[in-house]
Parts: sequence; C-alpha cells; structure tokens
Amino acid sequence: MQPWTVLVVDDEASLRNALVRLLQPTYKVLAAEDARSALGVLEREAIDGVILDVRLPDQSGMELLKLFRERADAPEVLMMTGQGSIAEAVEAMKAGAQDFLSKPFNDLDLILLAVQKALEKRRLLLRTRQLERELEERERGFELVGNSPRIRELSKLVRSLAGTESNVLITGESGTGKELLARAIHRHSPRHRGPFVAVDLGSL
Repeated sequence: MQPWTVLVVDDEASLRNALVRLLQPTYKVLAAEDARSALGVLEREAIDGVILDVRLPDQSGMELLKLFRERADAPEVLMMTGQGSIAEAVEAMKAGAQDFLSKPFNDLDLILLAVQKALEKRRLLLRTRQLERELEERERGFELVGNSPRIRELSKLVRSLAGTESNVLITGESGTGKELLARAIHRHSPRHRGPFVAVDLGSL
C-alpha cells in the first residue's frame, strides 16, 4: 500500500520544515507556505491529510478548510494556531476539521498521534465507500448465469420488465428459479434501492 500523503500549510518556514521532518519517516510529506500554493498542490497530488495554519498571508485558514472539505476527495484536516481560542476550535470542528492543535508544540508525540488518528478515520471512510460501491454493483448486477439462447432471451425479457410499473407473475415448478428472476427484475427496476421481500406461501 502506498504511504499516506500529508500536506503541511504554514507561512512560518521553521515550523513548516520541522513538521515535514517529523512526519517524513512515516508519510509522504508535501509543504506549502500559503493558500494559493496549497490549492496548487491539491490539484496536482492526491492528499490524504492536511496540517493547516489558521492564519495565512493570502487567505484565512478557515476559508481554505471549507474549500478542502467541499472536494469529493476531501482530505482530513488538522487545524493549528499559535493564538487559538475555544471559539476558533469550535468553528474549525464544525467546518469539518478533524482536530485543532495549539502552537507551540510541547509534545511532538501528540502531533504524530493526531495525524495517525485522522488518517485512520480516512482509511475507514475509504473502506466504507469501497464496500458501498461493491454492494451497489452486486445489487445492480444480473444473476442469471449462462449463454444459451433461452438464457439470453430470458435476460432480455427481465430487463424489459424491470422498467415497467406492471405487476409480474412468474410461474414454474418448485426449484426452477422463480425468486431468482424476481430478484433480478427488482434489481434492475427504479425501486432497486428499496427492500426486496420474499414470502414463502408454503411455509405460511
């Protein structure tokens, strides 16, 4: 697996470089000195996490945070400031920041822990999205297996029925796959996001 990519955004060169050195053994680390440079990096690179100063020379860090969070591939963001307040911290968390860090940093382990926690959240989020896509693809997939003329004809019929609002009666002997056909019609229908309920009349 490729290492996570972290972007450090701070106009103070000494602090920016110190954070880069701190994180480089574990992550791929990029740096930017202002909002414009940070947005440029974001357009070129896939960024997983951002350590972002609240005060930047060309734009508010809070405004930049909102731009980050509006992206479809929004990274996890840790805000930092040397003049932090509870109000700023609350605003940052409401805007989607993962954490709020106060400068100067007295314990570097806390920085590493905060970054690790943010990226673990991202890992879980990406995994959840992947599972949702796989589930939707499976639900939208067609279950009839085979390539005979009868199977192809049946597949075509199921797809044509799926787009209608008509009731469909499927008949056949036990074990011939009536429920399988019903599920296939449901999965291709406009109601595919709703539940499919099978009722076994024999059991009732």
